[in-house]
Amino acid sequence: MIEEQMIEDDLGIMTSPSLWPQWPLLPLTNKKTNEDGFIVDTEKNQYRVYKGNMWDLHGNLYSLPFEDFDSAQSIISNGWKVD
Repeated sequence: MIEEQMIEDDLGIMTSPSLWPQWPLLPLTNKKTNEDGFIVDTEKNQYRVYKGNMWDLHGNLYSLPFEDFDSAQSIISNGWKVD
Protein backbone atom coordinates (compact mmCIF):
# COMPACT_ATOMS: atom_id res chain seq x y z
CA MET A 1 0.00 0.00 0.00
CA ILE A 2 2.81 2.42 0.81
CA GLU A 3 4.52 1.57 -2.51
CA GLU A 4 1.26 2.25 -4.39
CA GLN A 5 0.93 5.65 -2.69
CA MET A 6 4.52 6.55 -3.61
CA ILE A 7 3.82 5.64 -7.25
CA GLU A 8 0.67 7.79 -7.24
CA ASP A 9 2.60 10.68 -5.66
CA ASP A 10 5.36 10.43 -8.29
CA LEU A 11 2.80 10.22 -11.08
CA GLY A 12 0.99 13.28 -9.74
CA ILE A 13 4.19 15.30 -9.54
CA MET A 14 5.48 14.21 -12.97
CA THR A 15 2.24 15.27 -14.63
CA SER A 16 2.00 18.62 -12.79
CA PRO A 17 5.01 20.80 -13.66
CA SER A 18 3.60 23.61 -11.54
CA LEU A 19 4.54 21.46 -8.51
CA TRP A 20 8.18 21.00 -9.57
CA PRO A 21 10.44 22.79 -7.07
CA GLN A 22 13.17 23.31 -9.70
CA TRP A 23 10.90 24.00 -12.69
CA PRO A 24 11.45 23.49 -15.64
CA LEU A 25 13.50 20.48 -14.49
CA LEU A 26 12.37 17.56 -12.32
CA PRO A 27 15.11 15.34 -10.87
CA LEU A 28 14.60 11.60 -11.06
CA THR A 29 16.46 8.51 -9.91
CA ASN A 30 16.13 4.99 -11.22
CA LYS A 31 15.63 2.52 -8.39
CA LYS A 32 16.56 -0.41 -10.70
CA THR A 33 19.82 0.98 -12.13
CA ASN A 34 20.78 3.71 -9.60
CA GLU A 35 21.06 6.21 -12.46
CA ASP A 36 20.32 9.91 -12.06
CA GLY A 37 18.09 11.61 -14.57
CA PHE A 38 15.55 14.36 -15.03
CA ILE A 39 12.67 15.47 -17.19
CA VAL A 40 12.18 18.91 -18.71
CA ASP A 41 8.84 20.68 -18.98
CA THR A 42 8.42 20.90 -22.76
CA GLU A 43 5.53 19.89 -24.98
CA LYS A 44 7.82 18.42 -27.63
CA ASN A 45 9.57 15.84 -25.42
CA GLN A 46 7.07 15.51 -22.63
CA TYR A 47 8.12 11.99 -21.63
CA ARG A 48 11.86 12.12 -22.26
CA VAL A 49 14.21 11.23 -19.40
CA TYR A 50 17.66 12.77 -19.76
CA LYS A 51 20.29 10.61 -18.09
CA GLY A 52 22.67 12.49 -15.84
CA ASN A 53 22.72 14.78 -12.86
CA MET A 54 20.75 17.96 -13.52
CA TRP A 55 22.92 19.79 -10.96
CA ASP A 56 26.09 18.97 -12.88
CA LEU A 57 25.21 20.10 -16.39
CA HIS A 58 28.16 21.17 -18.49
CA GLY A 59 27.46 22.32 -22.01
CA ASN A 60 24.38 21.50 -24.00
CA LEU A 61 21.53 19.80 -22.19
CA TYR A 62 20.42 18.18 -25.40
CA SER A 63 23.74 16.38 -25.88
CA LEU A 64 22.98 14.10 -22.92
CA PRO A 65 21.80 10.54 -23.49
CA PHE A 66 18.07 10.16 -23.08
CA GLU A 67 15.24 7.67 -23.15
CA ASP A 68 11.76 8.36 -24.50
CA PHE A 69 8.59 6.94 -22.98
CA ASP A 70 4.92 6.92 -23.99
CA SER A 71 3.63 8.27 -20.68
CA ALA A 72 4.56 9.26 -17.15
CA GLN A 73 3.30 5.83 -16.06
CA SER A 74 5.83 4.22 -18.45
CA ILE A 75 8.62 6.25 -16.86
CA ILE A 76 7.63 4.94 -13.43
CA SER A 77 7.21 1.37 -14.70
CA ASN A 78 10.80 1.48 -15.95
CA GLY A 79 12.13 2.20 -12.46
CA TRP A 80 12.26 6.00 -12.44
CA LYS A 81 10.95 7.95 -9.46
CA VAL A 82 10.98 11.56 -8.37
CA ASP A 83 14.13 12.34 -6.44
